[in-house]
Amino acid sequence: MQYLCKISSHAQHFSILTRAIHHIPATANMARNHQVLVTRKIPQSGLTLLNSVGAKITQWDRDDPIPRDVMMEKARGMDALFVLLTDKVDKELLDHCGRYSVLST
Repeated sequence: MQYLCKISSHAQHFSILTRAIHHIPATANMARNHQVLVTRKIPQSGLTLLNSVGAKITQWDRDDPIPRDVMMEKARGMDALFVLLTDKVDKELLDHCGRYSVLST
């Protein structure tokens, strides 16, 4: 993992998250469209910033927390995870993800 972000304000958070995603190196089989899992609804401004760095966003689009089994399934192969403090992030999840480079709360 290259970056771990914990920021209190949304504006600061999205700015640092997009800079971190922007610096993930592209590989031969993965262009600059890095995959980001967002585990809750976030403000449109946050989605706009993620899109501005070419992120391919998978978002849990409900007000209730993402179920653990769904988060585990969707997290596999993601380059970045954008989770809430209420989401359980542990060794099992991180090992399951595989290649993530950014984890942000």
